[in-house]
Amino acid sequence: RAKTKVKKVKKVKKVVAKDGKGITGKVSGAASRGISSVLRFATALVMLLLTMRLAVAFMTGSPLLGSIGTMFAEKNWGLMLYLAGAACLVLLGFVSAFWSLSRRSAASDDRIRSYDTGRGLFAFLFFLIICMAAGLETFLPEGGMLISALQSFLQTLSSAYSKVLPLSVAGIVLCVIRKVLKS
Repeated sequence: RAKTKVKKVKKVKKVVAKDGKGITGKVSGAASRGISSVLRFATALVMLLLTMRLAVAFMTGSPLLGSIGTMFAEKNWGLMLYLAGAACLVLLGFVSAFWSLSRRSAASDDRIRSYDTGRGLFAFLFFLIICMAAGLETFLPEGGMLISALQSFLQTLSSAYSKVLPLSVAGIVLCVIRKVLKS
Protein backbone atom coordinates (compact mmCIF):
# COMPACT_ATOMS: atom_id res chain seq x y z
CA ARG A 1 0.00 0.00 0.00
CA ALA A 2 1.18 3.44 -0.88
CA LYS A 3 1.04 6.06 1.82
CA THR A 4 -0.63 9.32 0.97
CA LYS A 5 0.53 12.60 2.35
CA VAL A 6 -1.93 15.18 3.56
CA LYS A 7 -0.97 18.78 3.07
CA LYS A 8 -2.32 21.38 5.43
CA VAL A 9 -3.42 24.57 3.75
CA LYS A 10 -3.50 27.80 5.68
CA LYS A 11 -6.65 29.86 5.46
CA VAL A 12 -5.99 33.39 4.39
CA LYS A 13 -7.88 36.09 6.22
CA LYS A 14 -9.30 38.85 4.12
CA VAL A 15 -8.18 42.34 4.99
CA VAL A 16 -10.94 44.91 5.07
CA ALA A 17 -10.13 48.58 4.77
CA LYS A 18 -11.28 50.79 7.62
CA ASP A 19 -12.28 54.39 7.48
CA GLY A 20 -12.99 56.81 10.31
CA LYS A 21 -16.54 55.49 10.88
CA GLY A 22 -15.82 51.77 11.03
CA ILE A 23 -15.54 49.00 8.49
CA THR A 24 -16.44 50.15 5.00
CA GLY A 25 -19.55 48.54 3.55
CA LYS A 26 -21.22 47.45 6.79
CA VAL A 27 -23.76 50.27 6.87
CA SER A 28 -24.72 49.95 3.23
CA GLY A 29 -25.03 46.15 3.57
CA ALA A 30 -27.30 46.42 6.59
CA ALA A 31 -29.34 49.17 4.94
CA SER A 32 -29.82 47.18 1.75
CA ARG A 33 -30.89 44.10 3.73
CA GLY A 34 -33.37 46.26 5.62
CA ILE A 35 -34.73 47.71 2.40
CA SER A 36 -34.94 44.21 0.95
CA SER A 37 -36.91 43.01 3.98
CA VAL A 38 -39.33 45.91 3.75
CA LEU A 39 -39.83 45.26 0.02
CA ARG A 40 -40.42 41.53 0.64
CA PHE A 41 -43.06 42.25 3.27
CA ALA A 42 -44.68 44.88 1.02
CA THR A 43 -44.78 42.35 -1.83
CA ALA A 44 -46.42 39.75 0.41
CA LEU A 45 -48.95 42.31 1.66
CA VAL A 46 -49.87 43.35 -1.89
CA MET A 47 -50.28 39.67 -2.87
CA LEU A 48 -52.49 39.00 0.16
CA LEU A 49 -54.66 42.05 -0.65
CA LEU A 50 -55.00 40.91 -4.27
CA THR A 51 -55.89 37.39 -3.16
CA MET A 52 -58.47 38.60 -0.66
CA ARG A 53 -60.12 40.85 -3.25
CA LEU A 54 -60.34 37.95 -5.69
CA ALA A 55 -61.75 35.66 -2.98
CA VAL A 56 -64.46 38.19 -2.14
CA ALA A 57 -65.29 38.62 -5.84
CA PHE A 58 -65.58 34.85 -6.28
CA MET A 59 -67.81 34.47 -3.23
CA THR A 60 -70.18 37.19 -4.42
CA GLY A 61 -70.36 35.62 -7.88
CA SER A 62 -71.07 32.05 -6.78
CA PRO A 63 -74.81 32.41 -5.90
CA LEU A 64 -75.56 32.91 -9.60
CA LEU A 65 -74.81 29.24 -10.20
CA GLY A 66 -76.72 27.80 -7.25
CA SER A 67 -76.44 27.07 -3.56
CA ILE A 68 -73.12 25.88 -2.17
CA GLY A 69 -74.94 23.91 0.54
CA THR A 70 -76.88 21.77 -1.94
CA MET A 71 -74.12 21.58 -4.54
CA PHE A 72 -73.36 17.86 -4.00
CA ALA A 73 -76.96 16.74 -3.58
CA GLU A 74 -78.00 18.44 -6.82
CA LYS A 75 -74.77 17.40 -8.58
CA ASN A 76 -74.21 20.98 -9.68
CA TRP A 77 -71.03 20.42 -11.71
CA GLY A 78 -70.95 24.02 -12.91
CA LEU A 79 -70.76 25.40 -9.38
CA MET A 80 -68.15 22.78 -8.48
CA LEU A 81 -66.02 23.85 -11.46
CA TYR A 82 -66.43 27.52 -10.54
CA LEU A 83 -65.44 26.94 -6.91
CA ALA A 84 -62.51 24.69 -7.91
CA GLY A 85 -61.12 27.39 -10.21
CA ALA A 86 -61.62 30.02 -7.54
CA ALA A 87 -59.93 27.84 -4.93
CA CYS A 88 -56.94 27.25 -7.23
CA LEU A 89 -56.45 30.98 -7.83
CA VAL A 90 -56.83 31.85 -4.15
CA LEU A 91 -54.44 29.06 -3.17
CA LEU A 92 -51.92 30.31 -5.74
CA GLY A 93 -52.20 33.78 -4.20
CA PHE A 94 -51.60 32.59 -0.65
CA VAL A 95 -48.70 30.31 -1.60
CA SER A 96 -47.12 33.11 -3.65
CA ALA A 97 -47.47 35.55 -0.76
CA PHE A 98 -45.52 33.28 1.55
CA TRP A 99 -43.10 32.30 -1.23
CA SER A 100 -42.28 35.97 -1.82
CA LEU A 101 -41.13 36.27 1.80
CA SER A 102 -38.36 33.74 1.24
CA ARG A 103 -34.89 34.29 -0.13
CA ARG A 104 -32.68 32.06 -2.23
CA SER A 105 -29.53 30.56 -0.73
CA ALA A 106 -26.34 29.91 -2.68
CA ALA A 107 -22.78 29.00 -1.86
CA SER A 108 -20.31 31.84 -2.13
CA ASP A 109 -16.64 31.38 -1.26
CA ASP A 110 -16.62 29.63 2.10
CA ARG A 111 -20.15 30.33 3.31
CA ILE A 112 -23.77 30.24 2.24
CA ARG A 113 -25.37 33.55 1.32
CA SER A 114 -29.02 34.40 0.92
CA TYR A 115 -30.16 36.85 -1.69
CA ASP A 116 -33.46 38.13 -2.96
CA THR A 117 -34.48 37.11 -6.47
CA GLY A 118 -37.80 38.95 -6.63
CA ARG A 119 -40.00 35.93 -5.99
CA GLY A 120 -43.69 36.40 -6.66
CA LEU A 121 -43.31 37.98 -10.09
CA PHE A 122 -44.92 35.01 -11.86
CA ALA A 123 -48.08 35.16 -9.73
CA PHE A 124 -48.55 38.90 -10.27
CA LEU A 125 -48.07 38.48 -14.03
CA PHE A 126 -50.41 35.49 -14.06
CA PHE A 127 -53.19 37.37 -12.22
CA LEU A 128 -52.78 40.36 -14.52
CA ILE A 129 -52.89 38.28 -17.70
CA ILE A 130 -55.80 36.11 -16.58
CA CYS A 131 -57.89 39.15 -15.64
CA MET A 132 -57.07 40.82 -18.96
CA ALA A 133 -58.02 37.66 -20.85
CA ALA A 134 -61.25 37.30 -18.88
CA GLY A 135 -62.98 39.66 -21.28
CA LEU A 136 -62.98 36.82 -23.79
CA GLU A 137 -65.98 35.17 -22.12
CA THR A 138 -68.19 36.64 -24.85
CA PHE A 139 -66.51 34.35 -27.38
CA LEU A 140 -67.61 31.20 -25.55
CA PRO A 141 -70.55 29.39 -27.14
CA GLU A 142 -73.88 29.17 -25.34
CA GLY A 143 -74.22 25.78 -23.79
CA GLY A 144 -74.75 23.70 -20.72
CA MET A 145 -73.94 24.04 -17.09
CA LEU A 146 -70.14 23.81 -17.48
CA ILE A 147 -69.98 26.53 -20.14
CA SER A 148 -72.15 28.83 -18.04
CA ALA A 149 -69.89 28.15 -15.04
CA LEU A 150 -66.82 29.04 -17.11
CA GLN A 151 -68.57 32.21 -18.34
CA SER A 152 -69.48 33.14 -14.77
CA PHE A 153 -65.88 32.50 -13.65
CA LEU A 154 -64.53 34.74 -16.41
CA GLN A 155 -67.14 37.43 -15.72
CA THR A 156 -66.11 37.47 -12.07
CA LEU A 157 -62.47 37.89 -13.07
CA SER A 158 -63.44 40.60 -15.56
CA SER A 159 -65.41 42.49 -12.91
CA ALA A 160 -62.43 42.29 -10.52
CA TYR A 161 -60.07 43.71 -13.18
CA SER A 162 -60.23 47.28 -11.80
CA LYS A 163 -59.20 45.98 -8.37
CA VAL A 164 -56.56 43.55 -9.61
CA LEU A 165 -54.81 45.83 -12.11
CA PRO A 166 -53.27 48.37 -9.66
CA LEU A 167 -52.26 45.66 -7.20
CA SER A 168 -50.68 43.53 -9.93
CA VAL A 169 -48.74 46.46 -11.34
CA ALA A 170 -47.54 47.45 -7.86
CA GLY A 171 -46.50 43.86 -7.17
CA ILE A 172 -44.63 43.59 -10.47
CA VAL A 173 -42.77 46.83 -9.74
CA LEU A 174 -41.84 45.62 -6.22
CA CYS A 175 -40.60 42.27 -7.55
CA VAL A 176 -38.49 43.91 -10.26
CA ILE A 177 -36.94 46.31 -7.73
CA ARG A 178 -36.15 43.38 -5.43
CA LYS A 179 -34.64 41.45 -8.32
CA VAL A 180 -32.42 44.42 -9.28
CA LEU A 181 -31.26 45.00 -5.70
CA LYS A 182 -30.57 41.28 -4.99
CA SER A 183 -29.62 41.90 -1.38
